[in-house]
Amino acid sequence: MITIPTLGEIYANMRADAQSMMDSDSPIPQLSLLNVLIVVFAGAMKLAYGHLYNVASWMLPDQAQGRFLDRLLSIYNIPVSTGSSAEGAITCTGVTGAVIPTGTTLVRIDGTSYTTLIDGTIQDNGRSELITVQATDTGPNGNYNGSELTFQSAITGVTSVAELTTKCTGGSDADTEVDSRNKLLERLRTPNTIGISTDYQRMALSVDGVGRVWSQGGDMWTGPNTVAVTVATSDNTPVSASALGNVLSKMQQDSNRQPGIVVGVYNLVEEPVDIKLSIFPRTTSFESNVETSLTAFFRDGINPGELLKIADIRNAITAGGVSNYIILDLTIDGVEYDPQDIEASATAFKKFSMGVITYV
Repeated sequence: MITIPTLGEIYANMRADAQSMMDSDSPIPQLSLLNVLIVVFAGAMKLAYGHLYNVASWMLPDQAQGRFLDRLLSIYNIPVSTGSSAEGAITCTGVTGAVIPTGTTLVRIDGTSYTTLIDGTIQDNGRSELITVQATDTGPNGNYNGSELTFQSAITGVTSVAELTTKCTGGSDADTEVDSRNKLLERLRTPNTIGISTDYQRMALSVDGVGRVWSQGGDMWTGPNTVAVTVATSDNTPVSASALGNVLSKMQQDSNRQPGIVVGVYNLVEEPVDIKLSIFPRTTSFESNVETSLTAFFRDGINPGELLKIADIRNAITAGGVSNYIILDLTIDGVEYDPQDIEASATAFKKFSMGVITYV
């Protein structure tokens, strides 16, 4: 690390150097042009020392700042949160046929504002379907578990107060430099006890008959020094017994496998998810798009043993081109879950897959 001399030390050294080059032993006058130049250059050198010190410091992970920190985060592939806005859902009342357009603003009693993300329509029963709302600003202030929101501007045929049917959650602040630096240090301080995930995937994919691979290790599996590798064909079907054995042999023989690591190799088991949906407006094209989107999600969007959340299913439906819909119920292995707040987890080596979809 650079040691920064004081301004007085820099000035004294520069004055001594200048004095040593003088033909006369007479001291340099304080008010001479030469002494003024020495003072000016001493100040410039002080700033240069400070810059060099900062650059040297910022290159170290525990003191990294600005673009130095950004580069280290990029090198180690560490994601930085830009903040998120809380989301929830409202139900409105009013005259049948009245429309709540996308982009409508609602406010809390403290002035915090929310915006509707989809259109809503008052149905024959005088109530709308669920309308998703999102906090205007990112941050935890948007999280709200109250009971109502008020329209900022009146809408003809719609009651001014909307019921907050689903509490607003998910709002978070963007990472500060301190947060990002802590993420970086945590990554650097984490011992490499399970090998590199991509190495295990590469080993398994080199075996004939293996088309897809998932790996989990450390505390995500059965503790330190363990890793589980789940394999399947490219179509998400179990590999042959011989292919499974070849994968295990590859894991034991490959030079990139770390000594002392316990590796388990398993065939993928799919756990079908049966879904009942009520979609409005209900058309054949909508049903086809939703089924295609959900099938793709279960194939590529969720891994073995991963938590299945209602938000994932809603996102898949929306990606299918349906913005106004209601999920009446969701059944997994014959067990019904609350469609507003579901978190279902597959057991080891099981991966949720698309089952039967029924439109009601």
